[in-house]
Amino acid sequence: MQFRVVSPPQAVKDNSLIPPILGSEAPFISEDFASRRFHLLEATNTSSNEPYALLLNNRTYRDPPTEIVRAGSTEIWDMINLTPVAHSMHIHLIKFHVSDQQPFSISRFTNRTCSLAFPYPDPRSCFTGPRRPPDVDQIGWKDTAVTFPGFVTRFLIRFTTQKDAFPF
Repeated sequence: MQFRVVSPPQAVKDNSLIPPILGSEAPFISEDFASRRFHLLEATNTSSNEPYALLLNNRTYRDPPTEIVRAGSTEIWDMINLTPVAHSMHIHLIKFHVSDQQPFSISRFTNRTCSLAFPYPDPRSCFTGPRRPPDVDQIGWKDTAVTFPGFVTRFLIRFTTQKDAFPF
């Protein structure tokens, strides 16, 4: 594939401005926000043990929708990555903030010897460390964010109608 950049037939004035400071403040999080948990799993071939599909709560992207949200609501979604690799998560036509990321023990969680309902450092907790802020490239409004293996990545999601074709 080849791209050729040529000058436009007529000069176009660029009136865009870059703000002096980009927003980095995390949005307010309330205990009153509804929350949901989603488990990222890999479906594997039984004979080769090779992964062939990413599952979200044991469902493929081709399955019918399962989540119903109220317009205007804000929710916290915990993306629990049980896979051995990082995955980008995209939510169509929605913008969200990555609130934080927190490491947990995949083996203890899958063996049901701990719970994510207990905070770190409670010995009953699956969490192996405190919550940490999102990586610098995950700060701000997003429509896609990376979930790392062995981490719960929390999304703060505002469900609003989109005025434009794109959420930004």
